[in-house]
Amino acid sequence: MTELLVHHRVRYLVNVDVQWRSQDYSARNYVKMTKCEPFNGYVDFMVGGVQRRFNNNNARDFLPILAGDAALYLRDRLPSEAVIVPVPNRQGIVGGDLNFATAMMAADIARKAKLAGSAAAVLWKQALPKQHEAGGRRSKELQKANLKLMSAPKAPVVLFDDFVHTGSQMFAMKEILEEAGCKVLCGVAIGRRVNEQRDRMLGWEEEQIRESQLGLFEFGPI
Repeated sequence: MTELLVHHRVRYLVNVDVQWRSQDYSARNYVKMTKCEPFNGYVDFMVGGVQRRFNNNNARDFLPILAGDAALYLRDRLPSEAVIVPVPNRQGIVGGDLNFATAMMAADIARKAKLAGSAAAVLWKQALPKQHEAGGRRSKELQKANLKLMSAPKAPVVLFDDFVHTGSQMFAMKEILEEAGCKVLCGVAIGRRVNEQRDRMLGWEEEQIRESQLGLFEFGPI
């Protein structure tokens, strides 16, 4: 069974039938800020030993700080010759502007982690609909059919996404790059979807994403 190690910063709870805790709301707001979406409430984050509070008014200031946090975590876990390849946002299409959100954050993380760089090596052939307009889950095969390899990095590859729903996009990217001869080391995401509360919803963790025989995706601890 194909597996991919994924490092993620927060667990985003999607179950609304349980009593949410403060950390559940904070995890949601992390993801909202990363995706530049409006949100209610705030997030407290330690910056240089000082706690800062972020909300809708200063959310954009959070992105470079979060990139620095990711770089600090990854610096001793990745080889310096690694290249970060972003999973493209909806705007990351062939012939479009390459300064899409995940590409810009990947570049910032690579620079601050002192890695070899980043590369928008795979782009969408056509723009994706918004998640709530997509009509259900998208399989790895459908994702892969709409992705185009633009370049094949010779350096080891780290996949980056702002939020992992099921893992289908990361697995599609992984297959495309490996078929082109690339070595994919792992994936990195700011947030990932969970259906149940965890003791710890904030903080870096790593998990294996396993591709099931049904073509969907399940998460399991290492």
